Amino acid sequence: MPVGPGLHRLVIPASRVAARDVAGLTLPAVFVAAPPSRTGDAVQLIGAHDGGIWIDAAGGAVTLRAPATGGHVLVTGYSAPEAAAIPLDIELHPVDAVVVPTAPGSPPLRTAVILHIEREGDCQFTTGGWAGRLGSRRRVEALAVRPLEVISSGEIEYKVFSTGGRETPWVSDGRLCGTRGQGLPLTGFAIRLAPPLRNRFDVIYRGAFFASGPAPAASNGEACFAPLRDDPLEAVEIRLIERQSSR
Repeated sequence: MPVGPGLHRLVIPASRVAARDVAGLTLPAVFVAAPPSRTGDAVQLIGAHDGGIWIDAAGGAVTLRAPATGGHVLVTGYSAPEAAAIPLDIELHPVDAVVVPTAPGSPPLRTAVILHIEREGDCQFTTGGWAGRLGSRRRVEALAVRPLEVISSGEIEYKVFSTGGRETPWVSDGRLCGTRGQGLPLTGFAIRLAPPLRNRFDVIYRGAFFASGPAPAASNGEACFAPLRDDPLEAVEIRLIERQSSR
């Protein structure tokens, strides 16, 4: 199937047929691969091993990056020998099109996000898109959030998770939460507002991870994790929104 330039998410829904083992392979299954390009600039499957990515009957997603000229991916479905071929319900979405929801007429508040990124150190981003190195496979090792208007740094709290489910306490005041230079990637995070502001504002956020790609949005203190356990975080997207009813 053709893929336009940029970062995309290929989604394979769960199979409608019950899974069974055949010669050590659980079927039905789907294999996603990037065929060689005549120009040498093929589509990159993020998190691929041994030439591609297997998706089992439970379904899953693949994040891929296509060059400026676009490219192709090969998606092959495998069924049990006596079973009929199963149509593949494939969805392909540009990552930038998967937006964090906001209320109509409520532009997000300007917010600074500070990430400690492996081999780069502390990097500051102003919200309005992804903070971090989307698709780079560079680990985020610490995080801080600092509002730039209306809300003070002491009125927003955040915590992070690392491998094995380790969890930090909530911190605030723009302090970095996590580690520096220890090679310990974040695998999740959560953000909430101080109690006096929770009826006036929402904080909505999501992370992008090495193998899983962008995760579904979380909000108001919910933990944001990748579907795959201990999948390292590489970017975050955060929105602070004033509720319409509070105006």
